[in-house]
Amino acid sequence: MNAIMALGLVGFGTNNSRIASILRSLAEYYARETKILHSVRLAQGLLHSGKGLVSISPLNSHKLITNIAALSGIITLLFSCLNIEDSILGEQSYFLYYLTPSIKPRWLVTVDEECNPVKLSMKIGNEVDTVGIYGNPKSVTGFQIYETPLILG
Repeated sequence: MNAIMALGLVGFGTNNSRIASILRSLAEYYARETKILHSVRLAQGLLHSGKGLVSISPLNSHKLITNIAALSGIITLLFSCLNIEDSILGEQSYFLYYLTPSIKPRWLVTVDEECNPVKLSMKIGNEVDTVGIYGNPKSVTGFQIYETPLILG
């Protein structure tokens, strides 16, 4: 059951088809055992959470700063999985809420003062190379222009 939950946590919010097929086959195999089937369903929920629009990470600011609350939430869930039958699959199913501080959105929506969606053009990409004559460098960029709302990779 811990390995099944680990599959859900590793693939959190990715909709990974390989993990999804493994979990589907486990659900068919353990159809009669309720505790294991419940852990498979939880892992499937974690895998497909947000339909690919959220991810889980304890890091902020381009992976430079660790968010202590997010990290402690992940560690709390992992620690509660040591005795998964009595904790998450038993009376303390609310332990899954400890993941909330570590959930990060993977989309960008721009709104005005009244929270109405506004379409804006956004440049997404990065600098590819620097070329040019000595003393007059120019950067070659790989930017693409998109309209909001958009999904960030």
